[in-house]
Amino acid sequence: MKLEYKDENSGKYECRHSTTELSKIIHVKFRTGENMIELDTPAVVGICVGNIIATILIGVSVYCIAAQPSQRTFSGSKVSQASDRQNLIPNDSMYQPLRKGQSSDYDQLHIRKK
Repeated sequence: MKLEYKDENSGKYECRHSTTELSKIIHVKFRTGENMIELDTPAVVGICVGNIIATILIGVSVYCIAAQPSQRTFSGSKVSQASDRQNLIPNDSMYQPLRKGQSSDYDQLHIRKK
């Protein structure tokens, strides 16, 4: 059997051996390009140029957003801004020593009860 390459010829077909009783059913699906549109040169050029323009616009917008100076989130006068630049801890030590005169939970280590 010879089938033409058309969408209408898709379906199930039975193949039989001529001398024996063996037969197999196969499903044949034809996909033709009858319902497709032609992609010509101006369409390809238009897609490429549009893609390049969109990429450039996205890159410029990301650059403009990233290049803006960061704004401070606190509100205050120039005096408070000047104090923000000062070192607020007068000593060179990073940690404050424990005070012996005051009783606090974390001033001394105690033996852990079992």
